[in-house]
Amino acid sequence: MEIKWEFPLNNGGQIKGVSDAGIESFKGNGGIKSLAREICQNSLDAVFDNTKSVTVNFTSHKIETINVPGYDCYKSKVEKAITYWQDNEKAIKFLKNTKKMLDKEYTTVLCISDYNTTGLEKPYSQNGSFHSLVKVDGGSNKTGDKGGSFGIGKNAPFVVSFYRMVFYRTFNIDKERASQGILRFLTFQEDLNNYSTETTGYGYYGNPEGNIPVKELDELEWINKRDKVGTDIFIFGFNDTEDWEEKLKLEILENFIVSIYENKLCVNINQQIINKETLTELMQIYKHYKSFKDVYNYYKILCGDNIKEFNIDFNGLGKVQLRVIHNQNEKFNRKVLITRSSGMKLFEKGSISSYINFSGILSLKGEKLNAYFRSMENPEHNKWEPTRCENKIEARKYRKELFDWVKDSILSLEQYSTGDEIIVEGLSSNLNLNVNDDKINTYGNNENINKHKINIELLQPNKNNKQKAKIVVENDKGNFNYKNEKGELNNGNNPAIRKLNGIRKRKETTFHKGIADENGENIVKINNGINTKCDVNAKVIKINQNTLRLIFTSDINIKIGYILLSSVGENGLKNKLIIKDVIHSIGLNIINVQQQGIIFSKLKKGVKNKIDIILTDFRNYAIEVFVYEYKKHS
Repeated sequence: MEIKWEFPLNNGGQIKGVSDAGIESFKGNGGIKSLAREICQNSLDAVFDNTKSVTVNFTSHKIETINVPGYDCYKSKVEKAITYWQDNEKAIKFLKNTKKMLDKEYTTVLCISDYNTTGLEKPYSQNGSFHSLVKVDGGSNKTGDKGGSFGIGKNAPFVVSFYRMVFYRTFNIDKERASQGILRFLTFQEDLNNYSTETTGYGYYGNPEGNIPVKELDELEWINKRDKVGTDIFIFGFNDTEDWEEKLKLEILENFIVSIYENKLCVNINQQIINKETLTELMQIYKHYKSFKDVYNYYKILCGDNIKEFNIDFNGLGKVQLRVIHNQNEKFNRKVLITRSSGMKLFEKGSISSYINFSGILSLKGEKLNAYFRSMENPEHNKWEPTRCENKIEARKYRKELFDWVKDSILSLEQYSTGDEIIVEGLSSNLNLNVNDDKINTYGNNENINKHKINIELLQPNKNNKQKAKIVVENDKGNFNYKNEKGELNNGNNPAIRKLNGIRKRKETTFHKGIADENGENIVKINNGINTKCDVNAKVIKINQNTLRLIFTSDINIKIGYILLSSVGENGLKNKLIIKDVIHSIGLNIINVQQQGIIFSKLKKGVKNKIDIILTDFRNYAIEVFVYEYKKHS
């Protein structure tokens, strides 16, 4: 049997051009990035002994170009293809570059070898994984929680080959050996005078009878011998840019930080070892890289001491684990890394909280749970798309349920702080900028109360698209003066224009009583006739679906009073929220909890007060809080 390159004829079928869809899809992510993700994912999916690490070695070799398997044959095919595609500029550019690389004295081969894997099964059967890897386009025989269900990851090695030439070799657990080469080439005519000799564009190096693998290929044995079970990939004409090792190392760390830390993966790049033992040293080297900050945040979760862990049994499919690091005095990326059971990165979930400093890692545990969410993955394995599932409604519901649980868990970690600017979730979508104050519902006309309104007013979004709000306290008793834009005093019947931190102007109506100043704070007049500047710092935080946390301080004492909550709708109308219960209070003495409000006593000046309030309504609102003070008490 002669081992050689064989290019099947297309029998008048489709012509394959230079723009190979499978290869082009990975170019956008960068060749090294795709190579790192796809290779290590496949090796982790083929683990043999789960108690030990899967090892993946990346080793580059310089060889004489004439030792490329089937060198003379391949070079002749390039010449024929140049003639066939002579009027196609893009094809000619690729072919001439390939010819140029073949004419060089030396070329690089990147050999990728894995260990503690099962190898490729049934290499001489159409039902085996070797056949699926080499011959099947856009398909895979992976099942359950295994990663590459689309079968397009096999294209990644071709992206970094000048020749588009890759060889596969396996020694599997059944002691079977197999080797074969693949060329993802272009259509050309074997006989330049006969169109019926057009090829498919694919080339196979091995047994030409059926284009099947052979037991061994000397060209591969010379480069690297295989004496243990596993699989090898040889990329001939490797595009070895000067910094490829550094790029590969960073991609491995970014995409498999959890796998490495949990001793599921060890990677060796030209004798540079990446495993749990070397992880600390590598983190110290790369932690200052701007592009590496997210990875370093996740590393601190993996090895940190003060880590909060949340677990849930997700709809009987398996366990979900969320690990979070949280410190308001330290800057984190405010994202959650989503990983599958092998520890491989899928994507990062953001838009959780804009005021809590945290980083998190979410891990899906168990085959059924991983298989369910794998069915939502796009071909790049970096997004969950429910429309890919057979039951799209259920998939959409489960994805939302999982993300909601993550958000509620994160929000429950809030540490209490004060300040005159706060972040309020949902404010941009719920608060109308042009609220008509004439529509505001009034809360009682009891002459024995002073109303102190803690009013959350919207400012312009900042450059990070975070909504900021300012807290203002008002008192509705007494005679008030206003200043107009020129700073002239008017009586209490006239409106005033107030600048909010110099950002925008807002029309004051009679409900907004007080003297306006340039800083956007009202100077309110208390009944003793003295102008008093009331500074109130507050936060309203949604800590789960129907529970709010109100945190505030005041510079006045209130002996007895009560608190009302009001929602602000998109139309500007404000309505009372029904209170179900108070489950926690610090700073205030709660006397009674009613549907319409919370009666309290002993609110002390300058003391931080915290109340966790359960509502009957689960929807998201922009919230205003009203504090009422009784002037007389028995």
